[in-house]
Amino acid sequence: MKLSSIHFRPVNSKKSRFSIFFLSVFFLFSFSVTKYFPGMLVVQDAYTLLIFLYFGAILFFAVLQNKLRFGSLEKYGMVVLLAAPVMAAYASYVEFGQPFIYGYLSQRQFALISATFVFLHLFRTKKFSLFEVESALLFLAWISLIANTLGNMMIDPNLLEEQAGFSSVGMGEGDGKLKLDTAFIIFGFFYYAFSNLQVTSRTRLGCAMLFLSYLIFISGGRFALISVMAAFFFLLFKWSKKSRLIAIYGRLILAGFLFILVLFLFPSNKVDNLQEKFGDAIHVVMTGQESEDVSANARISEVATAEPYVRKNWLWGNGFISNQWSGGFYNVIGYFHPSDIGFYGIIFVFGVFGFLLLSFQFYFIWHYIRALSAKRGLHSRLTDAISGYLVFLAFNSITTGRFAFSFEQGFLFTGVLYCAVKKFKVDIMADERRAR
Repeated sequence: MKLSSIHFRPVNSKKSRFSIFFLSVFFLFSFSVTKYFPGMLVVQDAYTLLIFLYFGAILFFAVLQNKLRFGSLEKYGMVVLLAAPVMAAYASYVEFGQPFIYGYLSQRQFALISATFVFLHLFRTKKFSLFEVESALLFLAWISLIANTLGNMMIDPNLLEEQAGFSSVGMGEGDGKLKLDTAFIIFGFFYYAFSNLQVTSRTRLGCAMLFLSYLIFISGGRFALISVMAAFFFLLFKWSKKSRLIAIYGRLILAGFLFILVLFLFPSNKVDNLQEKFGDAIHVVMTGQESEDVSANARISEVATAEPYVRKNWLWGNGFISNQWSGGFYNVIGYFHPSDIGFYGIIFVFGVFGFLLLSFQFYFIWHYIRALSAKRGLHSRLTDAISGYLVFLAFNSITTGRFAFSFEQGFLFTGVLYCAVKKFKVDIMADERRAR
């Protein structure tokens, strides 16, 4: 029996619509994808505080009623929630003299770990189903695709001042860019790409290509695109039987060839710019020398900036400097964003100890992905898509440090996989009882 064959559709359709709406808002803010939009940072902070307080209330009543039961995933989340921001705040106080409260509040995104605890609590009390989770995430995927595409088409970032990270003006003329999160778009690609492989459908293939086209032509993130494709082929190889791999790879190679042919027949500036970006990035990686790519050059200088601090505080890190104290990193050590230099940036902020603590999440991710393996038939379109996103997270973090600096995203999706595993086990036991 496949998990995808189990219907989670609730009887009350009105209640279902409310649950989908609630989950859409919940995931949108729990992933904090709109926090840099003009005026939204205050809203995001208010949500973070609200979800943290709600989790505190759940915890309080559970202890009061002697019903506190934490699994290993939840215990790990509690350790990170309590330890990571404190470690970073103390490290920045020791190294830079930043007051503890500034360092602690600069890591307030870790409070969004509470969203996963709230999600698990609401799922256990049957406030929503996995079908509604799937519907909410698909809704966010399509809304993100449409909104991000329209935003890039209609808003010229070069006419805007830099607004809290929502837009940036590049070093060259007309080189501005909107900074729009692609988390749900990447989820949408995996959802339709993997479901098309299970049951071939032109509609699903077309949807997958729409999401992929955004990542290629509009988003233009080089390593993000490489990470998406690496995650797709990694899971495809892991899940597929060898007898099917030849046929699947044959179809994919043909589709890729046709896609590349279209690019050559209908050239565009977007394709040329993407080719130049990949060429410059390869040049920087292979030679270690600067190129015409401003972004790649900046990362070279940022590694050089971080290097003496990493050597000095390699075990416990240097913490994170708040923009509210002394003008942030720029005024203290120069132009520097830890997320720009991936794993090295994580070690700069949290040290090797913190790096190991935060990367332990991949133990749970791999455990649940194996439990929901397509080879075993224990999977669904939802769990396949989330598995794809989490493997993408691992690859992409090499250059972005995303698993640490956006820890709340991976942890929440890991919580969804945990619920799927538990739901599957419950349904298996129910089937066995009926069989008797």
